[in-house]
Amino acid sequence: MSDERTNWINDLVCSLVTALLISVQDFAFRRSLRLALQSTARSRYIYERSLY
Repeated sequence: MSDERTNWINDLVCSLVTALLISVQDFAFRRSLRLALQSTARSRYIYERSLY
């Protein structure tokens, strides 16, 4: 394979891997944020119920 073609393939693979990592990290961040918000809402609900 020529160096030019090898460089092109390397660039393509790096771009795809980077996009995949960003996607996975974004999913993990949104999931943890959702879980934190749910936990906060649950705690607030329990606290408010205990007041009455």
